[in-house]
Amino acid sequence: MDSMEVTTTTTTPVTTTTANTTGMEIVDYSEKSFAVYGDTKDFKTQLKDFGGRFNRYLKIDGDTQMGWVFSKKRQEEVAEFVLQANAGEIESNTTIPTLGGTGMPTISNPKTNTYQFVKFKVYKPHEGQKVQLKVDGKTVDGLVTKTETHNDVVDTAHVEFDGQTSLAVISRGYWAIWGYNAKHSLFFS
Repeated sequence: MDSMEVTTTTTTPVTTTTANTTGMEIVDYSEKSFAVYGDTKDFKTQLKDFGGRFNRYLKIDGDTQMGWVFSKKRQEEVAEFVLQANAGEIESNTTIPTLGGTGMPTISNPKTNTYQFVKFKVYKPHEGQKVQLKVDGKTVDGLVTKTETHNDVVDTAHVEFDGQTSLAVISRGYWAIWGYNAKHSLFFS
């Protein structure tokens, strides 16, 4: 990462059980954590996205409950979510929303970003390098005319085949021609 953004937030502790209609409740669980329990099953995706850890053996008022444990750093936003869910303002993740009754699914933006880091070991091409495209037992020779680098990774190569330029990109850990759907392989030499 090139830079880091640090933000400071002030949280307002929620120490009382929330009023609810769906059955989700919030309680302090330890010095550094709180728990959400009750009817959480319909909201498990959202609760997990907030950083919650599911625990089927929570000890609350001497009883064992199933629920989610969170760091108190997330208490304000999780409490707001629970209040909205209990008020019926947030749909559960078990229903498929539709667009205008047409049955077309819609996707809402999550409140938190989810990132994944994928590592592949792939060849790093350079300009002027020879390339072979192999498809259906046939071989076509080409030449790398330009490369593009993003975040210090060469992830795109402009390759000229018989006077036509194609884009080679990394796909599932292999170099492939963008938009070329036939099964093929690229070999740099």
